[in-house]
Amino acid sequence: MPVSQELLYKWEAWKRLGVLASEMESAALFCCAAALGVRCGSCFHVIWNQEREAAGLDQEESHDLSAALEVGIEAVKLLIEADRAAKG
Repeated sequence: MPVSQELLYKWEAWKRLGVLASEMESAALFCCAAALGVRCGSCFHVIWNQEREAAGLDQEESHDLSAALEVGIEAVKLLIEADRAAKG
């Protein structure tokens, strides 16, 4: 049964709610983390924007991961700091 139209309707609904991105790969990470009782996080990098493209707006592809990597590093530093503070 084709569901492409249903998916487009759902994406339009998410956009009306202000959602800026979607992805599914992290779901497995969060499920495993929840099952194991550990923390998990994701950091995303936008290579191109399909909505800008559909609107005919200019955009450049971005393959520079340095900002995303910096976010991940800083997040881990904050977790370490919080863990140390909690231990007293």
